[in-house]
Amino acid sequence: MRKFSARRGQALVMVTMSLVAMFGIIGLVVDLGWMRFTQRWAGTAADAAAIAAAQRGLDIVGDQEKISFACGSGVTCQGATGCSSTPTSNLTNACQFAAQHGFTDGGKGGRQSVTVTANNTSPPPTAAGVDSFYWVTVRAAENVPQLFSAVLGNTWGTSAAQSTAAVVEVIVPGSLYALDRENDAAPNGNGVGLFLQGNSTITAGSGAYIASAANGTGGNYVGEAGGGGTLSASAVWIREGGAVDNPGNFTPTPENGFSDGSSFRDPMRNKGQPPPPTLAQAPAVEVPGGTINGDCASPTVLNPGSYFAVDNVGGCKGAGCPTVATGDPVRITGCVIFSAGGGNFANYVFYGGANFDSPGTTATFDPGRYVFAGAEQNNPVFVQSNGVTLTDQTPLSGGASVPNTDAGEIFIFTNTNYPGLQLPAKVQNIASTLDFGVVDLQMGNNASSLINLHGLNPDSLALPPELRKFAPTVFWQDQQNSTIKYTADGNIDTTSCGPGYTLSNPCPNTDPDIEPDMFMQAHPNLHLYGVVYQPRGANLTIQGNGNLTSPMMLISGSVNLQGGPNVTLQNLNRNLRRKVVALVQ
Repeated sequence: MRKFSARRGQALVMVTMSLVAMFGIIGLVVDLGWMRFTQRWAGTAADAAAIAAAQRGLDIVGDQEKISFACGSGVTCQGATGCSSTPTSNLTNACQFAAQHGFTDGGKGGRQSVTVTANNTSPPPTAAGVDSFYWVTVRAAENVPQLFSAVLGNTWGTSAAQSTAAVVEVIVPGSLYALDRENDAAPNGNGVGLFLQGNSTITAGSGAYIASAANGTGGNYVGEAGGGGTLSASAVWIREGGAVDNPGNFTPTPENGFSDGSSFRDPMRNKGQPPPPTLAQAPAVEVPGGTINGDCASPTVLNPGSYFAVDNVGGCKGAGCPTVATGDPVRITGCVIFSAGGGNFANYVFYGGANFDSPGTTATFDPGRYVFAGAEQNNPVFVQSNGVTLTDQTPLSGGASVPNTDAGEIFIFTNTNYPGLQLPAKVQNIASTLDFGVVDLQMGNNASSLINLHGLNPDSLALPPELRKFAPTVFWQDQQNSTIKYTADGNIDTTSCGPGYTLSNPCPNTDPDIEPDMFMQAHPNLHLYGVVYQPRGANLTIQGNGNLTSPMMLISGSVNLQGGPNVTLQNLNRNLRRKVVALVQ
C-alpha cells in the first residue's frame, strides 16, 4: 500500500513537470505566431506606405528624365526619419498609408515606429541591380509583449518589416493601341476602336490593346471586321465586357473581361508633350510666295528655322519691300536637305502647313525636331503626294527600314497654340487663322513614292535630353487636337469641366477647329521606324490596297483600314518605355 502511494506521488510530479513543459511549448508557439502575425501586418503597412510615397513623387514629377527627380525639386530625399519628424512632402503619403494599415510612429503607447528613407541614387541600397530614378524605403515595427515565454526572460519581442518602392522604367508592350472608349465618338460609331473594311488585314506582332467596352449594345462593337477583314496578333486584349462583331476574323480569339488599368490607358500619359524649339533654335525664315524650289543638281540646304509664307505689301516689287505673312502653306519642290550641319540636331517650325506635293520632289531630313504649326481652315498641316521621296540619313537595306544610329526625327503636328511655342512677330498677326489640319500621306501606286523616317533614338548623345522620354516616336499629334480633353501633363481631364466626369466619360474638347485625323496609304515604300502617336479621340485611317510592312507601333483613338490594305507592324528594336512604381524589396 505504501509502495502504491509512493508511485502515485512520483506520477503527479512527472505529470506536473510535463504540463509545465507542454504549456511552455504552447506559450512559445502562441508568441511566435503572434509575432509572425504582427510582422505580416507590418509588411502590409510598409508595402502600402512605400508605394504611396513613391507614386506621389512620380505624380508630382511626371514621366520625366532623371534630372527632374532632383532632391528637393518635386521629391524629398532624407535618411531614415520617423514619421513624427518627416516634413510635409510626397513622403507624408508614406506616413498616412502606414497609419491606415495600423502603424503610426509612436503608436500603441510608444511600442510602434515608422521610419521613411528616400533618395534618387541608383540602385536603391536595399535592391542591388535595380536601375531606379527615385526610391522610398519604409520600415514599420512594433514591440510585442511575450505573454507565455516571458517565464524564460523574453518579456518583449520586436516584429518589423521593411519595403522599398522605386520609380523604374518598363517597356510598353503591344504593337497597336486603340484608346477610344465606349462613349467616345469615332468615324465608324461610338466606341469602335478598330474597323477593318473589306479585305483589310493587320498583323500586330506584339499584341493589340482595345480600351473600349462596347459590346454590340446599340450596334457598335470595339472591333468590327466586315467581309475578309482580319486582325492577327500575339494576343488581343479588350477592356471589361467589350466584344468584337466577328470573333472568327480575329486571331487569336480576343480576351475580354480585364479590369480597367494601365494597359488600356494612353501609354504617353504623364509625359506631357514634346517641347518645341525656341526662336533662338529656329529663327524666323520668310518664304516669298510660299514656295521653295530646290536644286536637284546640288540639293538646296535649308537651315534650321521657323518657315512661313510671305508676300510683299501694297504691290511693292523688288528687294527691300516690306512683307506680310500670308498663312499659305510652305510648298517644297525639287531637292532639299534639312540640315543644321556638322551632325547637329536640327530644329524647324512650319506655319501654314508644309506641302510636298510635286512629283520628283526629294526632301532629306537630318536628325531633328520638325513642328508643323497650323494651317488655314480646311487645309492639311502636312501633305506628301505621289512620286515624292521623304527620307532621312539612314539608308534602306534590302528595301526595308533599318535601325538608325543617329538621333532620329520627330514630326509634331499641331497649331500655333502648341505649349511653349514661340511665334515670330509676323506670324503673331495671323496666328488666329492657323488651325489644326489633317496629316495626309498619299503615295498612290507610284513606285517612286518613298517615306523612310526613323524615330528618336534614346541612345544617341546628340538627342536633346527633353526629348529622350518620347523615343522612339516618329510622328506625334498634339493632344489638344482631339475630341477628348487632355491635361497639360498628358492625362485625360476628368475634373476641369465639373463634377460627375470619369475616365470613361471625360471632359470633352469643345474647340471647334480640331481636325483629329491622320491618313496614310499602305505602300511597300512606306517605312516609319518608331511610334506613330495620336491621342485618344483622334483617328488614324490607313487606305489603299497595298502592303505596308514596318517596325512601327500605332497608338490612336481609333484605327481604321479602308480599301483592303495589308498592314504588318513589326516589333521595334528600340522600345517605348514609361515610368512606373514597383516594389523592389
